[in-house]
Amino acid sequence: MAHGNGPVFRPAGLLVQEQLWIVLVFVGGLPSGMACLRIACTPIVIGEHGDSQVPVLSSARIAGLPLEGLCQELDLPYDEDALKNIANDTRMAGLAIVRAKGATYYGIGAALVRIVDAILRDEHAVLTVSTLAPAFMDLGEVSLSLPAIINREGVARVLSISLDQTEKQALQASAEILKKYIASLDV
Repeated sequence: MAHGNGPVFRPAGLLVQEQLWIVLVFVGGLPSGMACLRIACTPIVIGEHGDSQVPVLSSARIAGLPLEGLCQELDLPYDEDALKNIANDTRMAGLAIVRAKGATYYGIGAALVRIVDAILRDEHAVLTVSTLAPAFMDLGEVSLSLPAIINREGVARVLSISLDQTEKQALQASAEILKKYIASLDV
């Protein structure tokens, strides 16, 4: 059963994931020696693009290993609280970029190029984009950043993701915040 929304979506999730990776590696969340593993890293950030975004650390993988398992494999320290703090700091990354450069358009431009490539090349790429949440997620009628298959039609399908209980609650809260804002609009 397809859960596609077609051509209407935003690049917010893809941009925030890149910000999370930058904060994890370069601000001290992961040992610097792990920066070489960037191509095999899959942290995702879902929900709204802002204060209630949800970094999904429970399913983050590097080279197919959970973060904790990779740290054990490489005999590196693993500090879950530090990772959560860093993921939370990602919420402020956009503001830090604006303060330093005056805008975030380079990051947005790079995210849009990636999405356009996926569409033009009909890649069926899995990218995190802001799109209408499918009914199976039970979040109501709201658009959030979610992992989706992107092809020449746009969003071909929103993927189901494994979340721990805290992440599920945070995603529901994020959806409720957006629904509250939508309800307050005078349209």
